[in-house]
Amino acid sequence: MKFRGFICAFALAFAVFALSGCESVNAGFWPIEKAPNGLYGAPKRPEEVDIFITKKPPYDYKEVAIITYETFSSYNDEADVYRIMRERAAQAGVDGIIILAPQQFWSSPTFLTPRPRGYRYGFFDRPEVPDMFRYRASAIVKIK
Repeated sequence: MKFRGFICAFALAFAVFALSGCESVNAGFWPIEKAPNGLYGAPKRPEEVDIFITKKPPYDYKEVAIITYETFSSYNDEADVYRIMRERAAQAGVDGIIILAPQQFWSSPTFLTPRPRGYRYGFFDRPEVPDMFRYRASAIVKIK
């Protein structure tokens, strides 16, 4: 009976560990300049947040935060990522976001994989192509 309880506890712990690595739809918000209550204006609708990808804003602005979103390279839907980042910017009440160049990186420095038959298990080098993307945007507010 003790063994059965151990197996159940192990299965539960494994499930919690496996599900904790699931991708979140929350973008990180990293303030450069602190604001009262973490808001830089009244919260807005996402459509009210300007998004700049290839040009500078036509108004004077101040950068107040960096917004980041990390995802696996197999899920590379930039339009959806920009929508998520825009929603996060709207929650903070900023006026716009300037999209910065995405960064590629590896989710793990090495991968543990079995070697061919007759060899011990060991580490192989990581794949040549990074498996993660970090999208970044600069959150801005208009200077009045």
